[in-house]
Amino acid sequence: MSLTFLVLCGCIISALLRPSQGCKNCCGSCTRPKTPACPNLTNGQSSKARYFPQTGSSECVAASSDHCKGKFYDKAEECKRCCKSYLQNKG
Repeated sequence: MSLTFLVLCGCIISALLRPSQGCKNCCGSCTRPKTPACPNLTNGQSSKARYFPQTGSSECVAASSDHCKGKFYDKAEECKRCCKSYLQNKG
């Protein structure tokens, strides 16, 4: 086999494998769906809680994954770390 053919095959295989590796860090959305369709949880300890930045605040609030469809953050700490630009700094 020629060197060109081997390099070409390597490039094709690399291009196919890269998208399948997935996201490793801060992969959720920081944009919350509209509130009537995605209400806040009254009990934030639910295993179905998904976290969003609270508008005008430095906190993330919990909403139910039953109502909020999409890829969101499972932990408030992860929401705060990944959605810094959406949160107001209170100092």
